[in-house]
Amino acid sequence: GGEGDPGSRRAGRACPLGGAAPSRRSLGVAARCADGILLGGVTDERIIERVRQELDVATPVALGDELSITPAALLVTGAPPSPDELRRLLGPKCLGPAKNFHRWVAEVHGPDSPLAAQTEAVARAYAPAQVSVATRGRDHLDRFRHYVSALEPWQADLVTDEILAMTSVAGTPDAWLAKLERPAAAGVGRVILSPLPTLAESTVVACGASVVPRLP
Repeated sequence: GGEGDPGSRRAGRACPLGGAAPSRRSLGVAARCADGILLGGVTDERIIERVRQELDVATPVALGDELSITPAALLVTGAPPSPDELRRLLGPKCLGPAKNFHRWVAEVHGPDSPLAAQTEAVARAYAPAQVSVATRGRDHLDRFRHYVSALEPWQADLVTDEILAMTSVAGTPDAWLAKLERPAAAGVGRVILSPLPTLAESTVVACGASVVPRLP
């Protein structure tokens, strides 16, 4: 194969190399250098389809099913959770991906769509502030304080139902199976579990017992 052929790249490695691609620039680098693509924090099938299209253009040989997603937040429940419960439990991990993918959201959903407006608001909220050199590092730490552990008061209104749906897989096992069908149809070959630390054990155990045995 040629230089861009994933098969030829893998031949010289002891194990496959996955490239994380939370932006268009990093997607281009990963397509050139990696054996598979990791999309962190997005489950929206329209965004995944757009990424798939761009990969087909960027790589001489298609990556096949070597497109993976890591949902931002995961939760297996016995009954459908309320929006407030989802926001409290999953919100801390959803805003980073909403910021990273906001340009793709505007492209595939339209710049005037509610989701585009919501993710743009997240991107603005996390934009570097105009601060002095002396406090620049502190400003970054303040904006990402309690990431993946708790929502700050200023973050709560940014976690909308649409952003939760775009970044998470949550609910009953039936809801999981229905949600995972759409990324699979868009070219995803595997889903990597990365729950919030406080939900890690319960999510992995429940997923292994109630979801994995029912996957096709």
